[in-house]
Amino acid sequence: MLTKENNIIVSFKSSAEVERDCKLWAAEIELDYKPDLIVFIAKSGFLFAKPLAEHFGCSIVDVIASREDNKVKDYLKSIIPWMPRCLLAFLLKRRVSKPNYHKKSNRIVKGTIRFDKIGLDKYDKILLVDDSVDTGWSLLKVQEYLNVNGAYGKYKTASYCVLSESENRIKVDFCRYKDQIVITSTSRYSSEYQKFLDEYIGWKNESDTTFEV
Repeated sequence: MLTKENNIIVSFKSSAEVERDCKLWAAEIELDYKPDLIVFIAKSGFLFAKPLAEHFGCSIVDVIASREDNKVKDYLKSIIPWMPRCLLAFLLKRRVSKPNYHKKSNRIVKGTIRFDKIGLDKYDKILLVDDSVDTGWSLLKVQEYLNVNGAYGKYKTASYCVLSESENRIKVDFCRYKDQIVITSTSRYSSEYQKFLDEYIGWKNESDTTFEV
C-alpha cells in the first residue's frame, strides 16, 4: 500500500520483503564500497544491517542514539497498533513536515558492550547504517561519536530511507528510498513487531556475552 502527500510516500513492507530488498541494495552498494564492519543505530537499524552484513560477510555492532523523553510520542506508541494504515500514514507525514520537528537536535549517543569491545581502529571500511534519515540529527550525532572512537575517515553512511529535508544537514552515501517512509516490522504497528524485537534482543544478548576481540 502506498499513500502520497507533500511529495512524501508512505509504504508498508514485511520483514521478508525488506530482507529481499536489502540483498538487492547490498549488491548496489558493493559496486562502490565493500565494508569489513557494519555499525547500525539501534534498534531499528538491525533489520537492515543484518541482511547487509550477511551479504558482505562482516560483523555488526550497534550504537544507541536516543531523543529526549516525549510524552506525546509515548502516547502515540500505545495507540499505533490500533490505527488504520491511512491514519498512521497521515500522522507520520504531518509530523515530519512540521518545522519544529527538524529543529530538535538533542541526542544521547552511547556505545553498547559489543561496540566498546570491538575496537574501530582495526577496521578500514565501516558502513554506518540507519533505518531512516528524516531530520539527520541522529546520524550526525552518531558520526561525531564514531569520529572520536577511532573511525574518522574510515566509514560511509547508508540509510534505507532519506527525506530531502535532511540533506541540508547531512550527506548519506547510500540510500534505498528517497522521500519515502517505509513502515516495517520495527514499527509497533506491524504484526511482526514482537518477532523483530525478539530477534534483536536475542542477537544482542548473544553478541554481548560471547563476542571476543
